[in-house]
Amino acid sequence: DEVDYELTGVRKFNNTPLSEAIPFLEKQFKIKIETGAGVEINKPLSLPVNCNTQKLSEILDIVALTLDLRWEKSGDKYILTLP
Repeated sequence: DEVDYELTGVRKFNNTPLSEAIPFLEKQFKIKIETGAGVEINKPLSLPVNCNTQKLSEILDIVALTLDLRWEKSGDKYILTLP
């Protein structure tokens, strides 16, 4: 997946735990993402992410919808919480 990402800008998460997806998004968008109480960080995430064409808000919307979460921006960080 890393090689594909370097060539295309698309990272495919295939049953990737949220705990692994978050550091990738933090690095690519130079942001901080936290999880609220009760959020399962080992929950698998399966979706393609294109950091060249997708806005962070679009990616977080998809992550939240996929994992039944909500997200909000608080200061300089983003927080994923239970609905």
